[in-house]
Amino acid sequence: MRGFPHRSGIGIAVAAIGFAWLAPVAPAHADDESYLDKLRATGVVIPLPAGSLVQRGHVVCDFLHRGLRPENEESRYFPTVGMPQLIQAAQSELCPDTLA
Repeated sequence: MRGFPHRSGIGIAVAAIGFAWLAPVAPAHADDESYLDKLRATGVVIPLPAGSLVQRGHVVCDFLHRGLRPENEESRYFPTVGMPQLIQAAQSELCPDTLA
């Protein structure tokens, strides 16, 4: 064993990968598509493409995780129309851990 110290490291790495593979994966609460669906269901038309809406939703979650209130942040990040609906959809579908 002394002559081959790398073998024990490789064995540990292989075991760790094996355990990670066997660990149960929690299902995702929601995804970008369900966020867009929820936003569309509000009936508010926000004049941005879907990709931009998804990005804005993730920015909302980032602000909330940092303790900031998205509605108080600079308007350059968010559309002026539908802000309450965007925040609610983002929280319920992208970052439900921010709901308290």
